[in-house]
Amino acid sequence: NNAARETRAAPASSKTKKVAPPMVLAILAAFERTVVDEQAALYTRAFAWYRLFRHWSSLRWDDTQALSPHSLKRRARGVVGSLERTKTSGPGKALQVLPVFVSEQAWVEHEWLDVGLALWEAPPLNYGRDYFLPLPNKDLSGVMQRRALYTDSAGFSTGLISSLAAADGTALVPHGGAQFWSEHSDRSGLDSWCAALGFEESQRGFLGRWAARGSADSYVRTALRVAENLQADAAVHA
Repeated sequence: NNAARETRAAPASSKTKKVAPPMVLAILAAFERTVVDEQAALYTRAFAWYRLFRHWSSLRWDDTQALSPHSLKRRARGVVGSLERTKTSGPGKALQVLPVFVSEQAWVEHEWLDVGLALWEAPPLNYGRDYFLPLPNKDLSGVMQRRALYTDSAGFSTGLISSLAAADGTALVPHGGAQFWSEHSDRSGLDSWCAALGFEESQRGFLGRWAARGSADSYVRTALRVAENLQADAAVHA
């Protein structure tokens, strides 16, 4: 991991030709810039963090509605949380609570994880509820303490992606292009990256809890460690 950090921090050769990053990477980097931009509206920054968290943890919108805001904890190497209601858990199923993890190394241009987590852990975003994403107030400076629905989140995503700008100030995504991504796209995003990098399905199955088989501590530790390694390696290549 230290070697990976050094590789990412190394200055580019003066002879290296700069090329535009793939669209998905450019969008993720723009999300990161939004999270760390203290001039941006609070809810805009928080929602950009939410989209990044979804990407790196391979979660659908439905999954994140089972993510308890108060379960998010900063650990030594990242942020861990608990999904309390998903399609792979619930009454009569083997798993009632599933772990989710995002590594502190899961970034493209800016280390966004802790900056955004601090927003969600403080008022007005930090209030008691059994869902994750709330509705914003009119000026995006806070929230209304009401649950956001799928259509709300889809609208927020479209608005956020449409507002992203490239380095020259032009729109990052062509007009109408933001609707290409659905609120379920993050489920397969990182998995596709890792498949392209040659990781076996047995490892990729730990992304998004696809391979959830038990709640024993040994399984949880294995799941989090495998997810961490996949996220870190994908981030370095990104």
